[in-house]
Order: sequence, then C-alpha cells, then structure tokens
Amino acid sequence: MGRKKKNIIIIICVLSIVIVYFLINFLIWGIVPPKKKIYFLNNEVSLKYERKKRNNGIISVVYKDSAGNDYIFDRNGKLTGYYDVGGGADFPGYDAAEINPSDDSDEALIYSLGQKAKTVFEELIIDKSRISQYELITSETFTSYGVCQFSFVKSINGFNTNDTLSIAIDRDGKIKSYTGSRQGIFDNLTVNADRSDIEKFIDEKVNSRYKNQTVKYNVNSMTIDKKKNKFYIRCFVGVETEEYITGDEYEYRLK
Repeated sequence: MGRKKKNIIIIICVLSIVIVYFLINFLIWGIVPPKKKIYFLNNEVSLKYERKKRNNGIISVVYKDSAGNDYIFDRNGKLTGYYDVGGGADFPGYDAAEINPSDDSDEALIYSLGQKAKTVFEELIIDKSRISQYELITSETFTSYGVCQFSFVKSINGFNTNDTLSIAIDRDGKIKSYTGSRQGIFDNLTVNADRSDIEKFIDEKVNSRYKNQTVKYNVNSMTIDKKKNKFYIRCFVGVETEEYITGDEYEYRLK
C-alpha cells in the first residue's frame, strides 16, 4: 500500500473520530446557547455560557453573569444551582430587608433566615407541586465563612434521600449559594426496607470488618441514594475500637 493511500486512510479515521465525538456530545448536551436571559429571584439576569460538567452522572451546563456568579442548569435547561463569588447578590424581596430577627441572638437570626430560605426554596424548586414532599433541616450555627445552611430534604417511608435542595445565606441575608441538581430522581421509587433488617446488615458488616476486636458503633445516618441506576440506603456509621475511632460507610441495596 502506498504512502499516499495510507495517509488518506489515517485522515479518514481521524475525521471519523472527530465526527463521532461531536455527534456524541450533541446527543448528550444538545445545542447550548452562548447567551441567555433568565429571571432569578425577581431579577432579570444576562448570562454567558461558561462550561459543561458531569458530576456523579448528573449532566450540567454552567453560565456566568457579569459579576462572575455561577448559574447551573440541567440538560433540560432548568436552573439547579447558583454560586455567589462576591459579596452576595441583591435580590429584592429575598434579601436583608426581609430579615427581622426577634432579638440579637444567633438563634433568632437563624430562625429568621430560615423563613427567608423557605421563600427562596419555593421560588427556585423546579416542580412546585413537589414542595410539600420536602422537610427543612436547619444548621444550628454559622460556618467559619459566616453562612448558615438550610437543606430541604425529600424523604420516602421515613428515610431521607439524596434529593436535597440546599440554600446558604449569610448574616446579612445575602444568598450565597443554591444547589438542587438531584430533584426528582427518587419520584418513582417505592421503599419497603425494614429498619431492623438494615440494622442487622450493618451489625454483620461491622463485626466482619472488625472481627476479633472489641468494637462499639453508632449509626449516624441512613440516606437513600442512587448509583449506576441502582438504589441504595447509604449507611454512615461511627466506629470505636480499642485502638482508634473512625467512620465507615455501608451500602444496603434496595430491591
């Protein structure tokens, strides 16, 4: 085979790979507009496309506003996240003017911020009909960054799921972040697991891992999660042996 013919074959192969690559990306991502305008908490915001990302199987598209803040959208163009990179954006009706703690204590301020978080949650959740399915779990303190985290968690049959919408608000009532990329992934899931069966599963796992040792353990949480299209109850366990204290994680497969 002549060199010229070999070069032609190589060029065809390279072009084929490039075409397949772009075709796969198109099928996954679709057409991503370079610019878009949205209404975000009573504000019209102009956005520019920044990048695409995939995290734990969740496909997202990231845009930025003129201040550099991130807005994350799912593959259907629904807003599932926001990250502030500056001093906190001003959103009329959602920020400091509406924060009215009953006294100067952190407890009163966190409660007041929590009421504001509920309003933000109800505005940003994609499917408004699902609002009642979530329960607010409030952080009891401010982080070292001066924000308080408010998480709205969907539960099924008494088990919390990883379908969580989290909102971080600073002391001044500024919204610092919003995350909710896993909305709806457990909507069709039925959980018939019995806690006693899960506790027995954990006991067997712990005693198998720390055989011939004196061990104490405490189940810190059980959370329904999804991995590779399979559903699990992810169990976080605090373990204490004669030598050290550690934490383990076990996955109880749902049938």
